[in-house]
Amino acid sequence: MPQLLATLGRHLRTSYADIVDGGLPEHLASLVAKLDQEPRRPAPRRRALVVEDDPSVCATAAIFLEELGFDVLSCDTAEAALHEMTERGPNIALIFADIRLAGRMDGVDLALVVAERWPSARIVVTSGAPGNRAKALPENVVFFPKPWRGLDMLLQTDRADLGGAARDPRRHGS
Repeated sequence: MPQLLATLGRHLRTSYADIVDGGLPEHLASLVAKLDQEPRRPAPRRRALVVEDDPSVCATAAIFLEELGFDVLSCDTAEAALHEMTERGPNIALIFADIRLAGRMDGVDLALVVAERWPSARIVVTSGAPGNRAKALPENVVFFPKPWRGLDMLLQTDRADLGGAARDPRRHGS
């Protein structure tokens, strides 16, 4: 959106002289000039939370999400993730979690709590050996197996917006 506004501003400035020559009142011309002088605010970045107890997988997911434009927080337990959500929940657009985690809770338990308390957060759960636990995921949680592909993550992160998520109506496993 900011690029669209910048492009529109450039077009207005380019045609400004033609418009003034055509009789544009000076007060409108000063508004166009003022738009050009206002400082540009950087677009806010989306925030993601990676919950993974394997440091190399956590780092890989974090790097990938950063490349996709997210500010990334990470932790290795569901309990730590819930603490982060309590502190920053409304600002987290995406949670990317493994099913098997250190601690008493697993990724399914985390997904159940987050889906209830922060329904705008997009939740993606992954596992190399989900067993029957993936069947307990809420319908609005997306599951995909490890090793996950970058395309899978790209499709899910594209649905996570600045204020949370537009839910995919398909059942997890898509």
